[in-house]
Amino acid sequence: MGSSIFIDEQIYVFGGPEFDSSIRMRSIQRIDISDDEKIENVIVIGEQNGDFYYPVLYHAEKDYCVVNKMLMQK
Repeated sequence: MGSSIFIDEQIYVFGGPEFDSSIRMRSIQRIDISDDEKIENVIVIGEQNGDFYYPVLYHAEKDYCVVNKMLMQK
């Protein structure tokens, strides 16, 4: 279980519990992809604080809420 999202040249992986075992993968990983689509590096960038079967992942723009709030105030 878990989810992943592909953004630019990185894949972000949020692991989840496996149905058939007691394994709990809570690490959040970033996989760097080269221009020829080969794995360059895998880095653990964090840990989840609970079990999430299918985390919902969104690709949001930087400062999305701040920018849209300013546009709405005009």
